[in-house]
Amino acid sequence: MWLLLVGLVAPLVASTQAGPSGCTDPQASNFNPAAASNDGSCTYAVQSYSPPALANLPAALHEVSGAVYYQGQVVMLNDGGNAPHLYFTDTANGRIKQVVVLQGVSNVDWEELAQDSSFLYVGDIGNNASGNRQNLVIYKVPKAAIGQSDTVWVADSLIGRIRFAYEDQTDFSAQPANQTRFDAESMVYHRGQLHLFTKNWVGSHSVHYVLPTDTGFFMAQRLDSLNTGGYRLTAAASGAHDLLAFTGYTSNGNCALFLVYGFDSSAYFFNTGCKRRINLPTVLTMGQLEAICFFNATRGWMAGERFSQGFITVSQRIRRFSTLSFILDYYRQNAPMMPAAGSLRYNSTLDCYEVFTGDDWDCLGQ
Repeated sequence: MWLLLVGLVAPLVASTQAGPSGCTDPQASNFNPAAASNDGSCTYAVQSYSPPALANLPAALHEVSGAVYYQGQVVMLNDGGNAPHLYFTDTANGRIKQVVVLQGVSNVDWEELAQDSSFLYVGDIGNNASGNRQNLVIYKVPKAAIGQSDTVWVADSLIGRIRFAYEDQTDFSAQPANQTRFDAESMVYHRGQLHLFTKNWVGSHSVHYVLPTDTGFFMAQRLDSLNTGGYRLTAAASGAHDLLAFTGYTSNGNCALFLVYGFDSSAYFFNTGCKRRINLPTVLTMGQLEAICFFNATRGWMAGERFSQGFITVSQRIRRFSTLSFILDYYRQNAPMMPAAGSLRYNSTLDCYEVFTGDDWDCLGQ
């Protein structure tokens, strides 16, 4: 035990010493070893990554548009116009094991799925058709209402509604399709709040908004934004305590994984965290990426809906991904002083990256 403590305390003490803020990620082009705190300024050379395919998804998930990992399964939903169903799928082969029917709700434009310990949050947040929806809603589905049958019906009376509008949207006149700043396909639950990220049809930045998890009507508060370099964000997932992942693609079919990590205790993830884009294969390989989720602090699954253009068709498919190789040097350099559940650190004694469970540290492996 003393060897472990000595190996960990030394870097922790060093990180508390007074010094300038700057880029604290050794993988960044502008890494500053003298910086005592991360200021979100890191820049990175272009990297590429090809997540391995796991399986084709069944036809029922041809428009998969959101995912979370729950009870050892990947829970998915379809895009707008499809049935108001949640599909619990086998992580080994993508097959559907259970269908959850949400009664009394419609799928106007379901785009995302998030969760906390007690609820699944179904984001009917798509707004690209005309940009003037005034019925944006997130359905709050109690996990306790989901039984073990192959098909489960959740009563309307049990489903909460979080209705909202964007605080900075004042014009609700109809816009041409895909020409609005107020369409979102990315949503996560993180640190007690729901976070929305716009699909920047107009402009270069995805804008970050925040909502409470209470039922009722709320104005989504605008926080910060991310310059995506022409990519439109299509899905988001929360991994470690200070790690988010996004999928995105461009109008000409390029795909990317965006990682945001090392942000501070505020909700300004983009302003204070490292932000990097990892290039993925094009839509001809990945399909139309629309869903991503973590199964532990650094690894997870991403899924693309069926993509068809001309004579080319790419089936709906689920893939594994890992963020560890991209973020490991940051967490080796930056040990958390006051860890929260989900915090990451490098244990030099065990040569292992660990995640804090709230009570203890668990090794993630290499």
